Amino acid sequence: MTPTRITHQPHSERAKNRGLGLLETIAALTIMAAAAAVLFPWVSQSLRSLERNRTAENRAIATLQSVRWLDGLDPRLTPDGIQTFANFRVRWRMLATHNEPTPVTNSGGQFRSFSTMLFKGTVWVERTDGEPWFEFEHSVVSTMRRQQSERPF
Repeated sequence: MTPTRITHQPHSERAKNRGLGLLETIAALTIMAAAAAVLFPWVSQSLRSLERNRTAENRAIATLQSVRWLDGLDPRLTPDGIQTFANFRVRWRMLATHNEPTPVTNSGGQFRSFSTMLFKGTVWVERTDGEPWFEFEHSVVSTMRRQQSERPF
């Protein structure tokens, strides 16, 4: 066996081989903490904004679906009621703006065989568990066929 010789390494070579020190680790963690502190409010605000946008989108979809469904109703026959959809429930109450139907005329002033009535009302939208969500005002025109014996005035 040959004896192993231990040589003395200069200070600069030892520093290269020793790796990451405690001081460097603390500095890196401090920089990362400062960056996180700066970015946290921005990320939090973005998440709140995303949630507000989702809520507004769901409300717009519910309003559109409610209006489409209510426009298909004849408010003379169903002036109020409740309709349940997949994610929400709609309650409504419609009232005629005047008591007499308005005859429909063409540009020459001649009466046709139809008359209309305008109904206005409130629509309440609730979650399926009955919790109120929002409400809006809505108007619906009811068209009806006039009887042949009816005279315009």
